[in-house]
Amino acid sequence: MSFDLFFYKKKKSLLTKEDITVYLDEQISREHEKASEWFYENPDTGVYFYFELSKPDLFNENPEESLPDFEDLHFSFNLNFMRPDFFGMEAFKFVQELITVFDLYILNPQGNAEVPIKESETSLFQSWLNGNKWASIDYFKEIKASYIHPGKSSKVWQYNYNKNKLQKELGDVYFVPTIFFLRKKENNEVITLSTWFQHIPTVIPPADFFLLGKEYKHWFKTVKESILVDYDTLIKTFDGDFEDYTPDGSKIIHPEIAEKIGNKFNRLRSSLHLESFAESIPMENLFNYRPEI
Repeated sequence: MSFDLFFYKKKKSLLTKEDITVYLDEQISREHEKASEWFYENPDTGVYFYFELSKPDLFNENPEESLPDFEDLHFSFNLNFMRPDFFGMEAFKFVQELITVFDLYILNPQGNAEVPIKESETSLFQSWLNGNKWASIDYFKEIKASYIHPGKSSKVWQYNYNKNKLQKELGDVYFVPTIFFLRKKENNEVITLSTWFQHIPTVIPPADFFLLGKEYKHWFKTVKESILVDYDTLIKTFDGDFEDYTPDGSKIIHPEIAEKIGNKFNRLRSSLHLESFAESIPMENLFNYRPEI
């Protein structure tokens, strides 16, 4: 099940399909030069959607008869239903930029307009969200989905979406980790996980749990191990070492402090083991809406 949009231009416009093709090639790489699909996938957020260029309908001799002021560009957009809200947030941000750059008009089969119109990012998101809510609730049990509150998942998306920008601002001295979605094996509860390795200078995002990667010498041997700790334990252990950094609650540890906390970092222990505690969750199983309990 998916949400589809079709792109049009005014008849008087000088815009060509090649203009849009070049733009999409710059923004989204195609599988090969002759491919007719542009598949967008953000490795930091997990969001994906695609654009497609279809061939004109050869059996329709007058394709513009019902839309005399418009020309069909034969480009379409596709976004799945049954996805977290942030799929729509990221997707329609991209669509809005495309519309603005080329002065495009949208034919939205999910809406009420019978002709192409100018639609805002907000209205497109709401149109998708209406169907997404219905599909998520209807198929929640059948798919055996996992629920997370839309507010929580959207905050994670916002952090991950801006992660590269934050990394560029901080430079190579610091590490900006990703936040991942997992589900507990015992009860299917969705949790968030981030990482911190070898007490390096890093950003500490507001994740539920952290996987700490250790490497230290013990009896002339190099020991490598990972432990899982909850956020509260991490903050309590390194009280005074972290500094508040961003409005979303992220903290940061600076190089001069990170250099001094090696022993404290390596002494930290936990009874939790990631392999038995939680497992990764595919985006197609992460829902913001479910049937009433």
